[in-house]
Amino acid sequence: MNILFLHISEHTNNKFRTNLVPCGMFGLADYISNSGANVKIIHKELEELLNPGFSITEHIAKNKYRIVCMDLNYHTQAFSVIKYAQLIKHSFTDTYICLGGMTASLYANEILENFPELDFIIRGDSEEPLLRLITALKNKQSPVLIKGISYRQGKRIFNNELAGSIKPDILNNISFSNYSLLAHYDEYLRLRMGTPILYKERQAYYSAGRNCNKNCSFCGASVDVKKKLSVNGATLWKSIPSVLNDFKKFKEYQISSWNTCWDPPDNHEYYLELFNKIRKNNIYLKLVFDCFDLPHTEFIRAVRQTFISGSVLTLSPNSGSQQVRVNNKLSKYSNEKIFETCDLIAKNSLLCSIYFSAGFAGEKISDTKKTIKLIQQIKNKFPNFRIIAEMIEPEPFANALMSDNDGDLTGFPKTFMDYYQLHKDGKELSYGTKYFKFEEIKEIIGEYNTYASN
Repeated sequence: MNILFLHISEHTNNKFRTNLVPCGMFGLADYISNSGANVKIIHKELEELLNPGFSITEHIAKNKYRIVCMDLNYHTQAFSVIKYAQLIKHSFTDTYICLGGMTASLYANEILENFPELDFIIRGDSEEPLLRLITALKNKQSPVLIKGISYRQGKRIFNNELAGSIKPDILNNISFSNYSLLAHYDEYLRLRMGTPILYKERQAYYSAGRNCNKNCSFCGASVDVKKKLSVNGATLWKSIPSVLNDFKKFKEYQISSWNTCWDPPDNHEYYLELFNKIRKNNIYLKLVFDCFDLPHTEFIRAVRQTFISGSVLTLSPNSGSQQVRVNNKLSKYSNEKIFETCDLIAKNSLLCSIYFSAGFAGEKISDTKKTIKLIQQIKNKFPNFRIIAEMIEPEPFANALMSDNDGDLTGFPKTFMDYYQLHKDGKELSYGTKYFKFEEIKEIIGEYNTYASN
């Protein structure tokens, strides 16, 4: 059976806004491929970049795919993913369309109610549900007993019991670096988020586990959100031998840099052991590591010892106000601790990027002044560090949107169709707080960047 995994990065205002294929899609495709299915991953926008005449329908017709699996992880994909799902279904009525990802999972019933072109949505971790669904379709069996899926039968929609978290043995036996399943993988590895530019350096975006156990107020994949999908919130780590097997494949793809945004609390013992094994196996990479909390001294030293020159540690204090960080369940560390960490990073000859934002629940003008002060102090003491301020958007079902708090965030879509229409109309997701209007938040971000660049 031929199965297509299709990534659509297109957004109304930026065709490459979400242009990185989710790490989990590579693992899922590898898992299904290992079952004997004929699997291919297509990045639509990359194909169009390389060949302006590329047609997804012509590609599907040529390869006779029986199932098309599409990721709908971010709400920014809402309109474009549905648009292409409809196009494919109208062109190939016998082809099954299956969605997965956080946004699809959380709005599964609503999506199926509004878009009859879609056949299945997998809610939560997809590996076992998708394999069982493929087997059922191949054998012309009903999906009624398959956990983790929502589907349509006639005019009725069924939401089967949730499947829960991926099993550790499955996680350890799938590869997140089987890039050969992706068409034009060499060019893909030269892409970066948000831009169609093909860089010279090949970089792997790779996470060594699944399920962050933090509860940041703006995150759509926090512990509380995952519990809605029957995921227990426990962090699952790939075994170190499994990760090393993936990393050893990097050489054949000429990958020279590892970028990861996977840093759950209390993880550093795992990473210290992993870094030690990387050194012993003579794996030479540059590292770009997004720290969820401030990295420990031993961790910083291990990064310097393990990875080549140009490695970057990214810090995200987000606000200069410790109280804002605490209220939004970001981190509890003090500004003084930020400077201690920056000192260690500088002394270990590592690069550093530091991110700030605005528009948090409960944030006041006095808090933004603290952020400006912190930006100025970091800029003065560490002139070579990169400081960036960006808008932050609480994701669907994030705690900041689901609970009553002092911030009273307003202006957010409530339903999937709200998000769908927003992106169909090409509008910006604008919101306000109890203390700031959306335009004021944008002005604050601009002010932060002015201080960061001066």
